Amino acid sequence: MSTHRSDPYSFQVKFYPSRILFYAGIVLHMLALMACFLMGVVFMVKGLMVVMILVSLCRQYYLFKPQQWAQLTYSDAQGWRYAQGEQPLIPITILPSTVITTRWVIIHALTENKQWQAIVIGYDSLADDYFRQLRVNLKIFN
Repeated sequence: MSTHRSDPYSFQVKFYPSRILFYAGIVLHMLALMACFLMGVVFMVKGLMVVMILVSLCRQYYLFKPQQWAQLTYSDAQGWRYAQGEQPLIPITILPSTVITTRWVIIHALTENKQWQAIVIGYDSLADDYFRQLRVNLKIFN
């Protein structure tokens, strides 16, 4: 038996960057640096790889802003929309390649001007109930 909803449904979640993902990225960069030093290649190639890894690590460090929040909303009338901080909500199309696990939600989306975007939401980014609701809504309305 199916039930028919006459009232419009809407869902909104506000989340922050995942600290666990940030720390995992730092660990991976350190492992990559160790691997570079253990490689048996010419010193110039080693130096170039170390510089590239350090630039990537600095970029990750400066892009991580724990106070920077984002929001994801769904409504029957407007579909899925996404915004970072105080920016206006933009409509997105969630792709079938989106990954939903018990610890991570990796949303693959297309914006209205057909730009691909990945939105990573960790379980530490929001409260447990909201994370569960997000996972359920993504499975139902996608």
